[in-house]
Amino acid sequence: MFPIRKTGHPVDFSTPYMECMPWFSKYPKYEIVDSHWCPSVDIYETPSDIVICMDLPGIAINQVKVELGPNQIVINGLSERSCNAEGAEYYVNERRFGKFYRMIPLPSGIDSDDIHAQHNHGLLELKVVLIL
Repeated sequence: MFPIRKTGHPVDFSTPYMECMPWFSKYPKYEIVDSHWCPSVDIYETPSDIVICMDLPGIAINQVKVELGPNQIVINGLSERSCNAEGAEYYVNERRFGKFYRMIPLPSGIDSDDIHAQHNHGLLELKVVLIL
């Protein structure tokens, strides 16, 4: 069983107040945001592999680094903002940008020299071969 880690989207507690009371608008908005974010993953085991599927929409494969270590795999990289909104005021700002990092523990009995990666339509699929 793998540990599960969830991260939320940025939280802006001032929004309900800003909509209800116009005098709040003179105060700055604050967001609670992590400096790193974690892309969503699915992890499953077949009779011969451990498969990790990670959502990386809009992220070029050259912005992603995969490191297989003893009993873990580390995936990190950078998601860059694709829309230039300089000077604009956002109505909605839900997409996450910046550095991402994910460490996934692996069971013993993997072949660290036999890993296969495929990146297609924003999905990174990693297959780590189990030693049978």
